[in-house]
Amino acid sequence: MIGLIANGQAVAATDPVRPPNMVLIMADDLGWGDVAYNGNPVVLTPHLDAMARESLRLDRFYAASPVCSPTRGSCLTGRHPSRYGMDWASSYPLPLAEATLPESLKPAGYRSGHFGKWHLGTMTADMTDGQRGRLGNIQEYSPPWNHGFDVCFSAEVNGPTYNPSVWGRDDQPGNPFIMNRAVEWGETTEKPGVKKSAATFWTGPGVRDTSHLAGDSSEVIMDRAIDFIEAESTARTPFLAVIWFFSPHTPVSAGDTDRAPYANQPMEAQHWYGCITAMDRQIGRLRTRLHELNIADNTIIWFCSDNGPSWTHTYNSAGPFRGKKGSLHEGGIRVPALLEWPARFRQPKVIDAPVGTVDFYPTLLACAGVRPVVRPGPLDGRDVLPLLDGSVRERSASLMFQSPSESIREWQKSWDPATRQQALIGDRFKLMSEDGGKSYALYDLIDDKSETTDVAAKHPEKFQAMRRELESWIGSCARSRAGADYGDAH
Repeated sequence: MIGLIANGQAVAATDPVRPPNMVLIMADDLGWGDVAYNGNPVVLTPHLDAMARESLRLDRFYAASPVCSPTRGSCLTGRHPSRYGMDWASSYPLPLAEATLPESLKPAGYRSGHFGKWHLGTMTADMTDGQRGRLGNIQEYSPPWNHGFDVCFSAEVNGPTYNPSVWGRDDQPGNPFIMNRAVEWGETTEKPGVKKSAATFWTGPGVRDTSHLAGDSSEVIMDRAIDFIEAESTARTPFLAVIWFFSPHTPVSAGDTDRAPYANQPMEAQHWYGCITAMDRQIGRLRTRLHELNIADNTIIWFCSDNGPSWTHTYNSAGPFRGKKGSLHEGGIRVPALLEWPARFRQPKVIDAPVGTVDFYPTLLACAGVRPVVRPGPLDGRDVLPLLDGSVRERSASLMFQSPSESIREWQKSWDPATRQQALIGDRFKLMSEDGGKSYALYDLIDDKSETTDVAAKHPEKFQAMRRELESWIGSCARSRAGADYGDAH
């Protein structure tokens, strides 16, 4: 067991059972329909398909936000990002007062590593880097080593999915997001028409890693993650590895080997599907290595995407769902997700109840026998182990969302509450407003998963109860945003 609580941190106590290792894998802009196991007829994802057959398939899994930074904050804190002002992509920083998963696991003996895209703050205030890193910008400086991570190979923002040291695209009108030609391994910024990447990988304060960055970005990231896992396995230390891939976020590019299975597709489609297949291969590589190290049985792997498919191209898919990235309709927030922990979940199963990225924090702490820290609160996530075990069939609390209007896209940091999107999702019904609560629609997600018909008039009592619950939660978020949760720590 792990006892509670000293100065806002969990305190370790004696437990004869070895706690599980944890690996959180997140794809970037992968839609619900962008994997073969969800019915995509083109893409090859054999390792994710195998995982879907052999583990827990979470068919109603929700990113906390329809864009990346806020969802990533929810993964580490168990709190909706609107509580701490992280409303949109690059709405930095993740506040130091927020208790994070690696910080809360540390008293239980865990070592934590972050690998890949960070997007919760800048990595330096001493130079121009990434999207917002610049000399003197300490307001947005919030690197992973300030949030409990012991080991890092982290970039502030995403980079190309192939040769991540350069932009993986030609600078040509009409082709801004997906490569339209073959790309050489190790292509450099000196090549005409190729732009330098904004992504730089950092391993600690003032320390950058510029070695071995050629080829598939998922492999580059997984190389470092596996090094960390091997070291902690040798030391017999429980670990948390957070692996946040660049793929398949634009700029999209793939190497010749991964394009080859799609030779009958247009060149841009070859790059798109190829980068997903490349990422899938690294997930298979990880699973194989865990078995070789004899730690697979007691290692949790939780895979998901940070939001729905991008609006920048049409090769991607939200499956049967309405909307894409930026929208609180299902296509923007319902994402592919899988979970395996062979020591606990011996039989494959499909989980049809709602689960979300806000649940990572309380659920994984429960897996480790750690109670969440007392402050800041409240938590929006829940320990969903009873759902995963099958001891209950419905979620114990609603999932709630708010986000700027999708029309602002990523180009604006501020937003008008009068035009925000709001949603509440229960076991069957979803309440949604696209105009800051002036009007609402109620959808039956069991009979109408594509959200085509407003059934509020058929369920007036349910509609009013859900509206009251959502409006109460929005008020709670406003109080959190004003600093009510932090006390003296703010």
